[in-house]
Amino acid sequence: MAENTSNNQNKYAHVDMKTVDSFLDKVERILEELISKANQLPKIDENGFSECPFAEELYAYKEKAARNLEKAIKRLRQYILPVEREIERCRQNLKKISSDRQKLHDDEAKKNYNNAKEAQLSEYNQAIQRRKRLFEIIQKADKELEKAKEKKWPPGDLKEQNSFNPESASGSIVTPRNNGMPNHNHRETPVFEKEINSLISMGPIGGN
Repeated sequence: MAENTSNNQNKYAHVDMKTVDSFLDKVERILEELISKANQLPKIDENGFSECPFAEELYAYKEKAARNLEKAIKRLRQYILPVEREIERCRQNLKKISSDRQKLHDDEAKKNYNNAKEAQLSEYNQAIQRRKRLFEIIQKADKELEKAKEKKWPPGDLKEQNSFNPESASGSIVTPRNNGMPNHNHRETPVFEKEINSLISMGPIGGN
């Protein structure tokens, strides 16, 4: 059991930096998705009533985005160790290059070492920026997750929304959802009123 736990903890210990950079991009997209979904949430009362006809679906989308971000951040935290190791690797390489160069007397060899030092210094700076970006994303994600938790659907658990499309729904005309409560703002046009309006639109009948 202890061995399995150790393997899980070291799952990403030796991940390459290209994978880390790619995943950082992915987490940023997931983070922006949560921010977008949270900003779309309509106002609701303590019973879940809203003038928005698809309020519950929007809250469900926000919850799903929050779960996706929590999962991504959990994995991202495991990248801290390999990122720190990459920084240390670059630091040690720079020290060795500088030390070895001091022992050289040939100008051409010194030039080659200078080029190697510049290349390693570039990697070192990239590693430092990568670590900075990683911690900034984690910090921002934690903040947005806390904000998202404050916007809850009052009636309780939300049903998973698989086919709802907020973009297409925004153009449809739907009676506002009110969880079974009567909607006094919605008014059906009586049949006789429709007939009168139709006759009026036809204009005068008969006459010269």
